[in-house]
Amino acid sequence: MSRFEVARLDVPEIDLEIELSRREFEDMISEPLQRVAEALDVTVAKAGLRNDQVDIVLRTGGSSLIPAVRNLLEDRFPGRVVEHDPFTSVAAGLAIANYRGLSFTP
Repeated sequence: MSRFEVARLDVPEIDLEIELSRREFEDMISEPLQRVAEALDVTVAKAGLRNDQVDIVLRTGGSSLIPAVRNLLEDRFPGRVVEHDPFTSVAAGLAIANYRGLSFTP
């Protein structure tokens, strides 16, 4: 989770240096974040639940550290959002799924 209002992306291999404010970043991700919000609402509804009936929400994956994502989850599930190993749990889950022969077909 970033505690800073401005971040600098520096990739010397491609001669790239960009400074970006949190506000600029949140503006850039506003549409994908809205789609995440809609997906959350659809998922909870398909489960036949209301947000207040969800006991726990696990935040995992690097994107779950983005303050706007964290805030979205906390707004919908106050006090029930828990961070769970954000950087390795996704890879571990994929490894387990692969080992068990699970796959996703849209």
